[in-house]
Amino acid sequence: SLDAGDLVVHVDHGIGRFAGLQTIMAAGAPHDCLELHYAESAKLYLPVENIELLSRYGSEEAGVQLDRLGGAGWQTRKARLKNRIREMAGELIKIAAARQLRQGAKLTVAHGMYEEFCAGFPYDETEDQETAINTVLGMRIDTARRRPILGTGSGGLSGPAIRPIAVHITYQVAQAVGIPVIGAGGVTSAEDALEFLMAGASAVQVGTATFADPLAPLKVIEGLAAYVREQRLGSIRDIIGAALPARVAPEG
Repeated sequence: SLDAGDLVVHVDHGIGRFAGLQTIMAAGAPHDCLELHYAESAKLYLPVENIELLSRYGSEEAGVQLDRLGGAGWQTRKARLKNRIREMAGELIKIAAARQLRQGAKLTVAHGMYEEFCAGFPYDETEDQETAINTVLGMRIDTARRRPILGTGSGGLSGPAIRPIAVHITYQVAQAVGIPVIGAGGVTSAEDALEFLMAGASAVQVGTATFADPLAPLKVIEGLAAYVREQRLGSIRDIIGAALPARVAPEG
């Protein structure tokens, strides 16, 4: 909605100020129009059915100058911005083309390492496993347009951004159930994995991190192994649930 005095941008005429709704007679019939004020006291009456030509001005209003109806200033700025967008698009196309032509190094994993890792998981996967957390609904606002960035309004948030939430849920679930819990949500390093394990997880899942680094799971494993050596632990299992409240044995 618009309030009287709001700055607006007309797609053809540029920056003006919304003065309110007015009913004017045109072709012998009344028409509801938005009254817009421009530089030099010029006015434009925009029929309400054409309101899609307007958008709210999204930047700071201090020092903003109204455009002049029929002037070349607004069209010049639009043309300059279009040229800049074309330049940026051309740069992006060049980068994409260079990536397509570039040969990347093929990463190889030592034979048997993945199988050895899988064999080290001491639990059998079952069909009754439940997920306590997946993506979390999130939203970003385009402050210039004053509208959500995503067309649907909100979207799924995952990765490191939700790790504190996921660690907390793991902490709660580990105390509530008597079955193994797999920690997941933003694990990118051994330090992250340790948080989940100390919160009660029996294993961790590495997901989003593999988009940027396919070897992220192996680096997490190596980091955990180094932690076990530094802390002189018998096994990584020694720190599972280390942050949970001490359980008091029932009397009698």
